[in-house]
Amino acid sequence: DTVAGITCMDTSGSYTCSCGTYYQASGGTCVDIDECAVMNGGCGTGFTCANNVGAAPTCTAISCGAAPSVTNAGSPSISGGAGGGSTTTYGATAAYTCNTGYTKSGMDSVCQLNGTWTAAPTCTVISCGTPPAVTNAAAPAVSGGVGGGSTTTYGATATYTCSSGYLLQSGSPNTRTCGTGGTWTSNTITCIPSSCTLVYDFAMPSSTSAALRIQPGIAGNTTVNIGPGKMIVRVPNNNTRTPTTGTAEILYYDMDLYFASSGVTTQTRNCLLQPGMAAPAIPATAEPPEQVNVSQCLRETNTTAMATGTFNYVNGGTGSFAFECYEPEPTSTGYTPAMATGTSPGCLRTWFSYGRVWCQSGQTCSLALPTNQWLDRTSAWSQHMETSASPGTVALASNLSTLTLGNRGGGSTTSAWVHVPNDDTGWTGFALQGTLNTGASTCNVSALP
Repeated sequence: DTVAGITCMDTSGSYTCSCGTYYQASGGTCVDIDECAVMNGGCGTGFTCANNVGAAPTCTAISCGAAPSVTNAGSPSISGGAGGGSTTTYGATAAYTCNTGYTKSGMDSVCQLNGTWTAAPTCTVISCGTPPAVTNAAAPAVSGGVGGGSTTTYGATATYTCSSGYLLQSGSPNTRTCGTGGTWTSNTITCIPSSCTLVYDFAMPSSTSAALRIQPGIAGNTTVNIGPGKMIVRVPNNNTRTPTTGTAEILYYDMDLYFASSGVTTQTRNCLLQPGMAAPAIPATAEPPEQVNVSQCLRETNTTAMATGTFNYVNGGTGSFAFECYEPEPTSTGYTPAMATGTSPGCLRTWFSYGRVWCQSGQTCSLALPTNQWLDRTSAWSQHMETSASPGTVALASNLSTLTLGNRGGGSTTSAWVHVPNDDTGWTGFALQGTLNTGASTCNVSALP
C-alpha cells in the first residue's frame, strides 16, 4: 500500500515500508523532499526552479524580454539562450547591425541571470571631416551624406572647381566621396593652367634671306644678318594643354643684331626691360653685347604680359598672332621713336637697345663717334609689331613649328614687320624665322595634328 509517500510490502506476515519517490524518511514517517535542492541548485544555470509536492520540480528559463532598440540600427539578431533557438533567455546575444553610413561602438547586448540585458551598443554617423584641398582649386562644395544637408558624412560628395586661370585636366575627376572608412576617396584631381607658352628660337638666317634692313626705303642701305634670340608667347590652351584660339601675350623677346653700313659695323643687343626698371647705362669697358647679361633686361621667367594681341589656332596646326599698336603710323621719313605712345595693346613696352659701333679703318664714319665706341641708349623705347593689313599678323607654319616676322617692303616676306626705334628720322625693319622649341614650350605640342 502507498500512503503519503510510504510504500509497504508484505513479506511472510510482516511489512517492510519505504518512502516513495520525492519523499524521505523522517521520524518514522515519509516527508516531501525539496526537489530543487536535491537537483543540486535546481534545473541548471539560466533556469528558475519551482517545487511540486510529491512530483518533479518545474524549471523555467530566465527571460530578459525584448532586446533593447538601438537608434540607427535595425532589429537585432537573437541567438543562443538557455531555452535554445532565438529566445531572449539567459545567455542569449542580441547582435546589432548599424544602418549604412553608421559605425557601431560597444558590445552587443547579452541576457543576464537577473533577467536584464547588458548595455546595448551605439551607432554613430561616419564622418570624413573637411575634404582635402586640391592645388589651384577652390574649397569644394559638399552635398548629400547621411544626415542630410551639406554634412561631410558617409555618402557626401565634394565637388571641386578649379581656380581662375586654371581648368580641369582631361580625364581628371572633379569629385571625392566620403566612404565607410571615414576617409575621402583618393581621386587625383588635377587643375592645370588655362594658358601655356610657345617658345620660338631665332637662329642666324641664311645668307640669302632677308635679315635686317636699315631704312629699307632708301637705296644703298644693305643687310648683313641678325643674331640669335628668343620669343616667348603665352596662348590659351584646352584641358589637354593643346593651344586654342584666344588672347596672345608676349612674355619675353630678346635678339642680337649685327649690321654694317657706310663703314660702320654695329653689334647691338635688344631686349625688353623688366617692368619698372630703368634703362641702364652701359660702360665703355663692357664686353660685346651678345656676351653681357644686363640685369635690367627681362628674364625668360617673366609672367607679366609685355604685349597683347590675338592668337588664332586653325585645326591642322596652322595659325597666326596678331598685334597692332602704331600711333601714328611710322613712315620712312619724319617718324621718331618719341611719337610712339607705347600704350596700346600690342606694344612691346620699355624696349632697350645698346651696342658697340666700330668705325672701320680708312672709312668716314656716318656717325660722329670715336672708333670702337659703345653706342649708349639711355632711354626706354616702345617696340611695335604691325603688317600692312590691320591688325598685323605674324604667320605660323604647320603645327605651329615656325614663326615668321616679315620685312614690309623688303622682298617676298611681306606678312609682317617690326620697328626697331632709333634716334634719327628713319626706321629699321627686319625679318626673323623662329622655330618652335618643343622642349622649352609648356604647350602640349605633341597633341597638335
